[in-house]
Amino acid sequence: MKTVYFFNNFIKVQKFTAKHRKIKIENFHKIKIKDAVMIICIKNNKILLLKEFRFGLNQYTWGLPGGFIDDNEKPLFAAKRELLEEIGIKISKLKKLYSYVRNGNYHCGVDHVFLANLNKIEDNLKFEKNVKAKWSKISLINKFLKKGEFKTSGVIASLLFFLFKYKNNFNRI
Repeated sequence: MKTVYFFNNFIKVQKFTAKHRKIKIENFHKIKIKDAVMIICIKNNKILLLKEFRFGLNQYTWGLPGGFIDDNEKPLFAAKRELLEEIGIKISKLKKLYSYVRNGNYHCGVDHVFLANLNKIEDNLKFEKNVKAKWSKISLINKFLKKGEFKTSGVIASLLFFLFKYKNNFNRI
């Protein structure tokens, strides 16, 4: 496997010959991007959505608090750090929902999805500059999903997983 591009331990592109049984693909590429965390924050049966500018999309889009995992950092610690950085809260208890690989062919890193119950947290959250925040009922989340308001697959996958698992019983959180 030959590394053809590397930047700051953030992205690495490798080229190789992919082989599996009778399949052989010359010049196949694996794209490794830093692993990341997303946090579904719940308060009073609502989910916190953040609207931020995404350079890859060249537009603002709705998403969840989260970010990249620093080198040698555990996903749980990264989720706690991101909540402090993005919404200004320290939280000790997070529940890990699941992890998934961003792309089955090229890999592109792993997203770790956590759940934070903020019912006992004060309402004075401090958001980063240029970020809009909205506490959204499940009905609005469903409406946003149907209208295509979420533009990234990770946010869509995380919200659908959460809704499938918890939509009828927030008390299990």
